[in-house]
Amino acid sequence: LMVSVDGVKLKCEYGDAEQADVEVQLNKATMEDIVHGRMTFQRAFMSGAMKTKGDFRVLRTLDQIFPFEEK
Repeated sequence: LMVSVDGVKLKCEYGDAEQADVEVQLNKATMEDIVHGRMTFQRAFMSGAMKTKGDFRVLRTLDQIFPFEEK
């Protein structure tokens, strides 16, 4: 899944990114924890539940771009 954020525009699509700022790898359970507000992207990375490569400054902004709240 590729997610592009440009200002207030968000674009999601399936495919291969030729050049991504950040690539993340996580399992379904971790993503569900993030979406349901039980975990943040940063905590997932720090705990080893999410692997990343690329620009870590962009990685840190994921929690600001996607402010999921616990339900």
